[in-house]
Amino acid sequence: MATNENTSSVTMLIFSDIFHLDIGLRIFIGGQTINLLNIQSIGYIAGAIT
Repeated sequence: MATNENTSSVTMLIFSDIFHLDIGLRIFIGGQTINLLNIQSIGYIAGAIT
């Protein structure tokens, strides 16, 4: 099965968007954890997510 350049570009774009969304959500959750709880709780929250 041959892929053309457009298909490859769309695939890379989707992968990149998912990757950036993941990073953004992790930063948001970490920031909210520090704001609502305290810095000591961030390890527990990270463990619960993974």
